[in-house]
Amino acid sequence: MCPTFCETWYQTCREEYFVGRANNEIVPCNNDVGCEPVQFMVQDAQDFCESAFSNFHTIEVANPADEPDLCFDGVPASRTKKGEKVT
Repeated sequence: MCPTFCETWYQTCREEYFVGRANNEIVPCNNDVGCEPVQFMVQDAQDFCESAFSNFHTIEVANPADEPDLCFDGVPASRTKKGEKVT
């Protein structure tokens, strides 16, 4: 995942309530005990992106130098052409 996409995801969710699960996984709160805003559960955007739903799918935040061509930036692959986004 591209660092700027990760940061955007974190900023969008930082005040949303999540709950911690096994193996440092965090998931959205569903009337669970122990819910709190995600900004108090993680250190930064990278920690959020790598912890969210981690028991379901491992997410790694790419090196900023790999952006935008070597990481997922939120745009489906079918919408890109030769490394450039199609608008």
